[in-house]
Amino acid sequence: MNNLRRRPAGRYCPMTRLVSDWLRRGILVAGIACACLVPVSAQGGPGVFPGDPSLAAGGSVRYKLSGVPGVVGAPALMDNREDGQIVVSTTADSSWSVHERFGHLGINAPIQIPQTGLAVPRSLWSLEGGARYGRRLDGGRSYGVSLSVGSDSDRLFHSIHETVAQVSADYRVPSGERNAWLFFLGYSNNRYFLNGAPLPGVSYMFRSESGKLLGVVGFPFVSLSYLPAPLWDVRLSAFGPRRMNLDVGRRLRDMARVHAGVEWGGQTWLRAGRTDNASRLSFERKRLYAGVEAPLSYRLSLALSGGREFDRRFFETASTFSTSGATATLSPAWYLEAAVSWRFGAGSNGKRADNHGAQRAMGDSPPFLQ
Repeated sequence: MNNLRRRPAGRYCPMTRLVSDWLRRGILVAGIACACLVPVSAQGGPGVFPGDPSLAAGGSVRYKLSGVPGVVGAPALMDNREDGQIVVSTTADSSWSVHERFGHLGINAPIQIPQTGLAVPRSLWSLEGGARYGRRLDGGRSYGVSLSVGSDSDRLFHSIHETVAQVSADYRVPSGERNAWLFFLGYSNNRYFLNGAPLPGVSYMFRSESGKLLGVVGFPFVSLSYLPAPLWDVRLSAFGPRRMNLDVGRRLRDMARVHAGVEWGGQTWLRAGRTDNASRLSFERKRLYAGVEAPLSYRLSLALSGGREFDRRFFETASTFSTSGATATLSPAWYLEAAVSWRFGAGSNGKRADNHGAQRAMGDSPPFLQ
């Protein structure tokens, strides 16, 4: 006991400590993320349509920081994520793009799953890079192939069992002037459901004649965007059984957008040293949130949001639908989030290829039509 130093009076403030951790760790992770961009330079090659002039030599980078202060029954969490993509080559009928992502979830105190005694690692990392090739065919048809390799773990690339691989192929067949059928086949060894098996998919992409309703509807995802009135929009997306988002927003003079919604999301990792290599460590939570998005310049934008997280839990299982009761449940808490996005090159006008959300859904991210 004599070796323990007493905390000086007046020095302890949970919020001050959280902000200090945000700044210190955020600067560190942002620096690593920028370094990751040098050799790879991007994410999201999914959905790049060859021959689209808006995508020529363009790209984007996004950095997001989310923080949850510690409360009774739960430690503080800080989540850093960065992703980017760049089209490196495009012609009238083909394109190449590269993509990358980087993430870190930090936990400031121990969490133990009581039924198994498993201690959740206090640092969980994500790092991935890959490429995509797309080609336009006659009659408006097109296809694409994507490959990415990385690691989601407390110890990146500790062994082959902590290495993540994702492969996907997609094929687009026009249906009328505005619509199309999309066919997919994807594989991932870190998908939160139906993991480690080839996952086929089919969806119908459509846009109403008025342009007020557009979406991609099929298996295993749904993504819809509806404009019920001038300046208002409603967005709905779902990927698998436990990734969903409903968002309602209003634009202010065609600049900033204020919005609110509900989200059910999560992340998965391949914990080093686990006894069952098919198991994945998962963190899931639901959110009620409100926020604002605004352009800072022609190519730079900022998004701020906050709200309440609930039904938060860590668990490790190989099953898609069952946690076998082995769960560490965290108390509800408030959270804050900030994201900065930068678009560059000839494709920086913000236009996105139509099958971007659909193809990306074949990985572990729910699709969003924006």
